[in-house]
Amino acid sequence: MNPAEVLYTPLDTPNAPSIDVEKLKTWIDSHQSYNSKYDAGSITPSDVFPWKVSYIKESNKWCNNFNVEFPELAEYVSSAYGLQPDDIVTGIFAYAKSDFEGMGFWHSDVDSSGLRMYIQNEETDDFLFIKPTTHPYNNFPTDRLKGGNSEISLMDGSFQIQKDIIHSAKLLKPTQCFYLNSVRGVHAIKTNKKGCTRILLALTLDLNIGIQNLPEHLKELIVNSAKKYKDYAIIWTPPTTT
Repeated sequence: MNPAEVLYTPLDTPNAPSIDVEKLKTWIDSHQSYNSKYDAGSITPSDVFPWKVSYIKESNKWCNNFNVEFPELAEYVSSAYGLQPDDIVTGIFAYAKSDFEGMGFWHSDVDSSGLRMYIQNEETDDFLFIKPTTHPYNNFPTDRLKGGNSEISLMDGSFQIQKDIIHSAKLLKPTQCFYLNSVRGVHAIKTNKKGCTRILLALTLDLNIGIQNLPEHLKELIVNSAKKYKDYAIIWTPPTTT
């Protein structure tokens, strides 16, 4: 097994520090104007875009004194994965809108490192859906996926999806670190009840690092975690032929 074959798995990482979630929500809300130019919701229909987007780090620099306001969490976002702070180029909070309900849009994230963590997730059932690719990609195709209207919309035929296969991820714990593969799959979240707290932190390494060129200790973390949490891990398999 290698990381490209793992679509999703909780990661065997140290427990997250205790966080004042209400303070964090306030911090995210207070920096929406700074992040408006990055908000994917500006190009995705609002009825399928479930997130408020807030940057904690951009171009390897902390944003809005996040590391001062939340020093323990700022240290944890790198150390949890055995990384140094400078290894994290970008950090983005995706905080579920309180009035959003239903399925979000199908999409593929921009990075192949796939390092994610839930600061808190009260959505425990059918919270994340994944569709695998038809081919065992190890790198992104030249043209990338577009999201919209909860349907998969492709710029060309280079990124083929197994549209009849939908996996439902299982949550190990509400504050878990996890790996999400955007090279061999697309995903969409689901909110089953309005008002549930759901705060995701997406961490990006150098975008030029492909899935096969991740640091060796990260590869081992992903693969060993998928084996340890085999009842939770989702593994890519090729389409069934008849």
